[in-house]
Amino acid sequence: MEGIVYAPFTTEQVDSINGYQEASVGHPYTCSHCRDEEAQQLRQKHPNNLERWALRSQHLLVARQEGLVCPECGRVQISAHSFLADGSWKVLQRKVAK
Repeated sequence: MEGIVYAPFTTEQVDSINGYQEASVGHPYTCSHCRDEEAQQLRQKHPNNLERWALRSQHLLVARQEGLVCPECGRVQISAHSFLADGSWKVLQRKVAK
């Protein structure tokens, strides 16, 4: 597990990263902008209730050739760990399934 890959991603890299995002074998890439914005809104609405600060959605990023894109705000992350892009992460999927 070493290295970082940068956009533009190949079709194979896009498929592998999106497979990881959907596999629930590790923490997926998420949009920190949307998470932080939602958390701030919840803090303002419910300043004394920490449980309501929990985020209702993960704000998952979607891999495309141009990078990892937030479907909500459109922000793009241009890098990903190489083990996610080359399919090496699938060994984790086999371990979880056992």
